[in-house]
Amino acid sequence: MVSPSMRAIAFRGGLFASLWFLITGGDSTAWVVGVPAVILAALISSALNPVGPTLWRADAIVPFIWLFFKQALVGGLDVARRAVSANLPINPGLVYYTCKLPVGPARVLFINVTGLLPGTLCADDKCGVMTVHALNQDSRIHEELSALETAIAALYRE
Repeated sequence: MVSPSMRAIAFRGGLFASLWFLITGGDSTAWVVGVPAVILAALISSALNPVGPTLWRADAIVPFIWLFFKQALVGGLDVARRAVSANLPINPGLVYYTCKLPVGPARVLFINVTGLLPGTLCADDKCGVMTVHALNQDSRIHEELSALETAIAALYRE
């Protein structure tokens, strides 16, 4: 019987191998570097984030992905418009957002996803108060962060 940690390493290895395949465009010669990198990434990933009882809710994955891509597309278009237009000035600054997610994987995902969205980057998190650098602090940043936090809370049953 295979232990849960070995299954987790194998699963993560499969994910990292798929990502490597996509990044290299399926180039077979890239596996000379890819195989050791995938194995090392799977082992390190499992050591840093061991298998725990928390699994994502299956019915919350699609709404989370949909929200992420929607916010990424809208944010990307807004950043692009501001970059090429003199009529849409930027107003960069720090925005403070109180995160209700508990310390742990859900909050880490929230912080990381915030940094992936165009125009935002989590600069600090102290006692649940996030300092977010925003390209436009006058935008609907609080509403967008709240929607993202709600979607992640649903993923983790928070």
